[in-house]
Amino acid sequence: MLSNHRLRNRIAGLSVGAIFAVLTLFLIFGLSYIATFSNVAHVSTSVLWNTFTDGWSQRNAFQNKDVTFLILGLDNRDDAFEKTLLTDTMMLASLNTPTNNLTFLPLPRDVWIDEYKTKINALYFYGGVPLTKSVVEQLTGIQVDYYVIIDYRKLPGFVDTLEGVTIDIEKSFTDNKYPNPYYTEDGVNGPPYVTIFFEKGLQILGGEQTLHYVRSRGSDDESEGSDAGRSHRQLQVMRALIERLTDKNILMNPGATGDLYRLWHDDIDTNMSDSEIIGLSVAIGTHPITISSVHIPTSADTADSPILIHPSVSTYGLWVWEPADKTGGQLKNFVKEHLKRS
Repeated sequence: MLSNHRLRNRIAGLSVGAIFAVLTLFLIFGLSYIATFSNVAHVSTSVLWNTFTDGWSQRNAFQNKDVTFLILGLDNRDDAFEKTLLTDTMMLASLNTPTNNLTFLPLPRDVWIDEYKTKINALYFYGGVPLTKSVVEQLTGIQVDYYVIIDYRKLPGFVDTLEGVTIDIEKSFTDNKYPNPYYTEDGVNGPPYVTIFFEKGLQILGGEQTLHYVRSRGSDDESEGSDAGRSHRQLQVMRALIERLTDKNILMNPGATGDLYRLWHDDIDTNMSDSEIIGLSVAIGTHPITISSVHIPTSADTADSPILIHPSVSTYGLWVWEPADKTGGQLKNFVKEHLKRS
């Protein structure tokens, strides 16, 4: 029979051995993960290490702060229909790191910018990021920390890398006027417009389906065929993308994260460095992000003190929105109230 002393020694030995085994497994997994990620992402392990250490040192800069983003989705058309470059999606987003609450605020694409005699969605065409960012800041009173821009033509590949996004389609609708991206004037690649259909219910959408979902605005359905309906669908996709990007099954797969890293660098235009992404991620910690959205009240929504109104078409020669308060103070106060908490 073992003495208490010998029994304690044996238990201690087993405990040390178990801890060592677990640490060894973690080390092997970690090294394997880094090696696979490095190979898929086409980035050296030394660069990864430098990025991580630099990001770790920046974590305090993101704590107890509202981090603001300008998100732009580009409709870069160069086909038989038209040649244009418009921001089909324009959103402000604010991540409050004390609460991990991420709030989206869509900017209607038809807001009139009188100084430039054009709609807000055309600013990128005239002056790229600097002009767009500057005008959005002036209009909303919010300083933009980072911009994130994706050309819609790149969206399908991004979604497919995530193995689709889960969307709860709130009502069935058909769009018989969706532009055929392969259309040519000789008609070889089909008619100028194609029909797309979405059925009500929870579905996993692939890349091309997701693109159709966020771009469709030709439905005869009063809500789904409107800019407001499309804006709502774009928010749904944005939420679904974030949910997939933070899914543990994606994060634990070095092949998937490596692909995403490469796509982020190849297909996304942003002023946020890899080190800053690491710093923000550390500041967020392991607590889940809560996603919400708020819409600027318009005269189409309410007759009671709308912030954006629709003037007569004769005013500017176009159908546009403009602030009801000519000073813009009402709009700035609304945006600040919903996006700034720190």
